[in-house]
Amino acid sequence: MPLVVAQDRAWRPFSFLSDEDEPHGLLIELWQEIAAEMGRPVEFHLVDWPESIQSVAEGRADVHGGLFYSDHRAEFLLFGDNILTLSAYLFVPSGSNLTGFENLRAVKIGVTEGSYEMEYVQRHYPDQPIEIYPSNEEVVMAALSGEVAAYVADYPVSMYLLDRYGHPSDFHPLLQLYTHYLRPGVGTENAALLDEINRAMSTIDPELISRLSHRWLRSELVVEVVPPWFRAMLVVTLLLMLLAAYTLFLSRKRREIQDLVSTQKQVLREKEDLFQSLVENANDIIYIISADAKIEYLSGEWAETTGYTIEEGVGQPFAKFVHADDLPFLYECHQRTLNGERLSGIAFRLIDSKGMARDMIANESSVLDARGEVSYYMGIARDITERKRIEAEMAHRQTLLEDAKIKLEREISERSRVARDLEAAQACVARALEDEQKVTVAQKQFIRIVTHEFRTPLAVIQSLADLLELDISNDADIRQKHVIRLRAAVQRMADLLNKALEQERIENASWRAHAAWFNIDTLLRELAGEAELLSGGSRHFHVQAESRRIQADRELLSICINNLLDNAVKFSPEQSDILLSAYLDVQGYICISVTDQGQGVAERDRARIFGKYYRCDPELNPGLGLGLYLVDQIIRLHGGEVSVCNKEAAGACFTLKLPV
Repeated sequence: MPLVVAQDRAWRPFSFLSDEDEPHGLLIELWQEIAAEMGRPVEFHLVDWPESIQSVAEGRADVHGGLFYSDHRAEFLLFGDNILTLSAYLFVPSGSNLTGFENLRAVKIGVTEGSYEMEYVQRHYPDQPIEIYPSNEEVVMAALSGEVAAYVADYPVSMYLLDRYGHPSDFHPLLQLYTHYLRPGVGTENAALLDEINRAMSTIDPELISRLSHRWLRSELVVEVVPPWFRAMLVVTLLLMLLAAYTLFLSRKRREIQDLVSTQKQVLREKEDLFQSLVENANDIIYIISADAKIEYLSGEWAETTGYTIEEGVGQPFAKFVHADDLPFLYECHQRTLNGERLSGIAFRLIDSKGMARDMIANESSVLDARGEVSYYMGIARDITERKRIEAEMAHRQTLLEDAKIKLEREISERSRVARDLEAAQACVARALEDEQKVTVAQKQFIRIVTHEFRTPLAVIQSLADLLELDISNDADIRQKHVIRLRAAVQRMADLLNKALEQERIENASWRAHAAWFNIDTLLRELAGEAELLSGGSRHFHVQAESRRIQADRELLSICINNLLDNAVKFSPEQSDILLSAYLDVQGYICISVTDQGQGVAERDRARIFGKYYRCDPELNPGLGLGLYLVDQIIRLHGGEVSVCNKEAAGACFTLKLPV
């Protein structure tokens, strides 16, 4: 039964379909060797990357030819031993100002659907927008056409495809994201098959893996598709692949360690030349600094930026060209780099040949020797002096704009305040004019009423005075009647004047200035006696009151009750009863009631009866209309209220409620 291997159909140079639809690539040939060790024929199922994983999970293929381990994939796949080592990079357009993912938040980057690159970006950079494509080939083509601003891909795959569809210098690797092992994957029910594959892989000669890697990554075909200045990176990738294969067969191939170490040293010796061709046309300063902080390599941009020749820089301590204030920070960064950290966005100042400070920003990473120890560190530095000058100018203009904004806001605020003050003043004047108009109307109304009310008693006084002067009758009884009428007219005028004066006093009074404690029942009995005397015995006054002390203005409260008694006399028939009562209600108020046996108060008049100058039936009821108004004002001054209701047996009941 053939071994069905699933893999990507456009993952050059690892697996792809040729123009004749035949499977080719490093992994294709490696799996042919593994299947031969297993004693089984092999068939390749080359499809888009997501489909290649799905076909294994669903049982349409026996094994995936090589993919990275992830927790998500481990839910439906079992992973075997390591095959090869691959590194993924963030590729950006050459010559761009991009320094990392922080510059790409506003644009999309390309990734392959279902790939570990996509999963890695989504997990570590969740805010980064991405555009998803079915294969690496379509990702690179989209980047070359400008559909995406950058992309993430395996290094050898990217360089192969750039050369095939564009030029290797169109994009460069900005940031290494990870280095992982490619491992075979089978469905979770195929543990026995995975053990068989691992046993077959352990018998593969490492030299065979080395030859296959050289064929696909360093052959003449690769020379044609991979630019020389990227060859150093390909060699380093090859070295990592060789080391991974060597680890798998360490127990069997210890005798080959010296040969592998020798190969690695040879690769490292070649790296400088390859690196030189890579950076020759770079617009940034690419540098290599030894562990003791001396410059070992400088790219051509060094001379353009600093004015020093490369010979004047190489071999010198790096600190010689750095601003003194930035040295402590830069030493710290270099130490962190030597400890294995990969740093980006390092800001410092270089001193050029004219003594001027130039602002720089750099990325740094360490490089290991054959023993895995840090040999030196390399970095890429960009001159951002002009950019910082523009930023400073923009910040200055922003400050000026903010100052102008604050000044304008203050001016607007001040003008708004003046406008509010003017509106308040206008409102105050309008209220004063309105109050003045009300006072004028009230004065005219008062004068009209007083004139009308005074006319009748004055006419009576005038006529009686004329009769007395003529002395037309010697009858004593007649004279006595004239005198009584004369006194009544005078009393009426006196009452009108007293009401007017009481109004003035009440409207300008502060009752608590005259408040005192006294017995309410004593006051009611005194007022009832006076009222009965003034009525000439025509009404009968009764008092029902508890003996209770209250605090109030006794004189004002007397005026209030007298006005209610005057009304009771005026609107009740002769020889009827008038009841004065005082009691404590359930709410704790002192209630004083005056109840007569008249016709009561019409419902239409109850809402207005306590208004100033209001009189029920003014033609029938003479007066100023101030009596009940004064009652209401006096009770309000005491913090109480007055109400009126009609008793069922006829008559009105006025009730004063005062707080204790």
